Amino acid sequence: MNTMRESKAFYKKLMMILLVGIMGIGVAGCGNSDTKEEAPKENKEEETVTQTDDTESLDYLPSEVMSVEETQALTAGTKIEAKDLTKMPDELTLENSELAIQYNYVTTKTYEDKTSETEEWGSGIPDKLLNANGIYEDEYAGTTYSTEFIGIEIVPIVEYEKQEGVWQKIIEFKGTDTAPAGYMSAGPVLSEEKIKELDAK
Repeated sequence: MNTMRESKAFYKKLMMILLVGIMGIGVAGCGNSDTKEEAPKENKEEETVTQTDDTESLDYLPSEVMSVEETQALTAGTKIEAKDLTKMPDELTLENSELAIQYNYVTTKTYEDKTSETEEWGSGIPDKLLNANGIYEDEYAGTTYSTEFIGIEIVPIVEYEKQEGVWQKIIEFKGTDTAPAGYMSAGPVLSEEKIKELDAK
């Protein structure tokens, strides 16, 4: 009797595996079907997503990363202009030296009377609103705001702060005419060893 039950149980399992396999093939088959009506709809959706991603991206920053040795050669206060920035520093290597990246920008405000003023500012997080050329323009109440990426600066990490359960690297913000000096995040801590060390405190 036990043998019969085990045999039936085995065949039930086998049938379930076969059914799941057939369903998987069916789903895969549906995904690959080339119906003339559905294909254009899928393409339109993909195009919309691509356009949105292009609007907010970091395409103006180099995709290549410096080697550990190249990054270790950077010291606090080192500035690299946008035109000379061909590779991004390796963030983990910088972090191990208690350093981080500050992204530098200049914003030009042009008023209705055609007068203008510029202001340089830095951020610990790169601005995603800029286009592939590193420029973003907007108009508000008759004033045109044009922001341009001008390069990066290597700055010291002054402290670490846990925000929403994630340890952040904090750098000092020197301040501008319109924004007071203070502190800002330069992104999450990447080193697992450093995270363990901070959690242990």
